Amino acid sequence: MHEVVAMHHPKVQALRNLRARMEAAGDADIASRLADLADRLEAGDSRPHIAFCGLFSAGKSSLINAIARTQARPTGAVPTTAAVESLEYEGPEGTLILMDTPGIDSTDPAHQAEMEAALHRADGVVLVMDYQHVEAEENLELAHSLLAQGKRLLLVVNQVDKHVDWELDFSEYQRRVEETLEAYDIRCEGLYYTSTRASVYSQLDDLRRHLDEWAAGADDVAEAGLWKSVRELVRQHTASQFRPAVDEAWRRVEAVLGSAPNADEIPKLREMLAQEWARAADERDRKLKEVAAEREAVRQSFLRMIDLAQIAPYETTERGRLYVESLRPDFRVGWLGWREKTQRERAGRKARFVADLAERTDKYLLVPLQNALREWVRTTPWADAAWLEDIPGIRLTVDEALVDAQVRPGAIGSDTYPYQYVKDVVAAIKRQAYGGLTQVLETWWKAADAAVRAALAPVEARMNDLQTRFDAIAEWQGLVAEQEAYADRVWREVLEDAEGGVADVAG
Repeated sequence: MHEVVAMHHPKVQALRNLRARMEAAGDADIASRLADLADRLEAGDSRPHIAFCGLFSAGKSSLINAIARTQARPTGAVPTTAAVESLEYEGPEGTLILMDTPGIDSTDPAHQAEMEAALHRADGVVLVMDYQHVEAEENLELAHSLLAQGKRLLLVVNQVDKHVDWELDFSEYQRRVEETLEAYDIRCEGLYYTSTRASVYSQLDDLRRHLDEWAAGADDVAEAGLWKSVRELVRQHTASQFRPAVDEAWRRVEAVLGSAPNADEIPKLREMLAQEWARAADERDRKLKEVAAEREAVRQSFLRMIDLAQIAPYETTERGRLYVESLRPDFRVGWLGWREKTQRERAGRKARFVADLAERTDKYLLVPLQNALREWVRTTPWADAAWLEDIPGIRLTVDEALVDAQVRPGAIGSDTYPYQYVKDVVAAIKRQAYGGLTQVLETWWKAADAAVRAALAPVEARMNDLQTRFDAIAEWQGLVAEQEAYADRVWREVLEDAEGGVADVAG
């Protein structure tokens, strides 16, 4: 749904549209500030508005009086400016509106609200710091905030008439001030040392000339300042819309970390958590690989034993060959009653082959394999003695059905087939051994997995803890990124409107 509003100049209309959008979202405070800016833009007021901010008793009012050469502002040692008061300053090349704001350290919520409201109208800010309180946290935080908003910022160290040369050389004092600002990454448009009383160190005239330059470039200063204020209001609105979800996500971050981290350190903390998780995962995977490698080495050692078992030496192979030859169609024993004699001979050859093969299988494969498994269980520290009961479960069946199943009738006539046949029978027997061994080992490995998991439990717990913390941080970062993307999208829409876009807003 779209609400059509009265047409104005595109830039004015863009602000009207945005104001209506803020009202529709229930953000009356931001809507009111946008209306203020739209009125100023529509009125064609190109005079730069300069806000003087700072702690109470920093001398803001007196400094404004001195710059404008008037005593129109009240001064004193108590927070006398209860609301924002403005003074028109006529410079040599233009006009400025100097706004005197309440102290940023005022405990009166109304004063604080007035100061914040003044900032959205300000195209530039003069942050006034008392000579003795340059390092005050309120001053440094406000400077950071103003720079983040894109405000043109001048820093003033006021009341330098308090300086006593014999206590500290003034150049050394200046060096310390500049080091403090550099340490907090505060890079402003100008830094001045001033006093409304006589002082050889006062740069009041230099400050006045800087403000005169702003007045001379009034159109650029006011225009740029106004749109920076609009963008900051969009940012504030977006922050208020996302605040419940972002704050909840931040509380989860604090809960899982056990403390409140510095938001600026979150990317580094996330990377550290990811690296710690990766190291823990490597430790876990290395242990699992070691276990898997050890198990595979055990399996391969027993497989080699099966492979090398000699269960069909020459004599046994000959019996197998004779049995295969008895299966040929032209095999015949005697003349009279040859059918019965042939059948008996064939059965006898098979029985002798099976008996010989079964005896050798038991003696040279099954018993050695079972004994080797028992010895391994007894000598392996992590093996369970109960596993010995599983070893008799490995059985190898060597009977007539087995040897008959390996016969390939189509190959019986070949002179080389009998030897291949014996190999096929041996392979069938060893496949039974492979299967029995595999079943026993898999049973053992499954039982041993509990111990492996117990050994890895601290690592897994560490990984889970790291993952929980990483996920909480990622969720918060995702919401912050979503908030920033939304603010950018709204800002792009404002710019499109300001360039002559459609004059309506989404309801």
